Order: sequence, then C-alpha cells, then structure tokens
Amino acid sequence: MKILLMTVGGSDVPLVFSIKENKPDYIIFFCSEDKEPNSSSRVMIDGEGLVCGDPCEEKSRPNILKQTGFPYEKVRIEEVDPDDAYRIYLHARSIINQYYKEHEVLVDFTGGTKSMTAGLLLAAAEFPNCK
Repeated sequence: MKILLMTVGGSDVPLVFSIKENKPDYIIFFCSEDKEPNSSSRVMIDGEGLVCGDPCEEKSRPNILKQTGFPYEKVRIEEVDPDDAYRIYLHARSIINQYYKEHEVLVDFTGGTKSMTAGLLLAAAEFPNCK
C-alpha cells in the first residue's frame, strides 16, 4: 500500500498535482489547527463549496478530495500547531514509523507553513526508504 503524508497550506494546486501523480492508496494530511474561527487549512480538504483557489484571489475550486476524486474514507486529517516544527516532527515521525516497514511511504511538503514542512521533512529523513 502507498501512504502519502502531505502538509496543507494556502494553495491546493501542488497537492492536487501530487495526489494525481503519486496515486496513493491512503493520505495523511497535516493541517493547521483552528486557532481562530475558520482559520484551519482543513477546509481545503473537506470543506463544502468553493474553498480552494489562489491565496490572493476569490476561491474558485472545490476541496482537494473533490478535485482529485480521492475517497474521504482513505484519508486521515491531523490538525497541528502550524508554528511548532518540533511537535510536528515528533508526530510525523511516529506516523511514518507505523507504516514504513510494511508500506511505501511518500511525503509531500510543498504546502503548509515553513515549520510544518520542516517537521515533516526532518521526520522523513530518518527513514531511508521514505520517498
């Protein structure tokens, strides 16, 4: 089974591309937690209506799952503090450790805050077979 871990930020385009290119069997999204009403990047994954678009423009596309046709049942959403790279690293490392021995694990850190991407990248670097 191919597991894809992704950080989610302001743009859906690189995530949609990655899902279509990598064709994962299961996706684990790292989203920013909801510190203020409607501030979580989770809306880009499972929000209703037009929730995606370029950060400086009006939202013009549906959520990432609808754009890719990826089933919600094969998704896990992890809400994290987007500015705590160390906690994200620990959390990502724990998740990768659960899967890497028996599954192909890929990480995509093109979205999210710099702290989110750093945490995921550092965690992935500890596992030689992680792509």
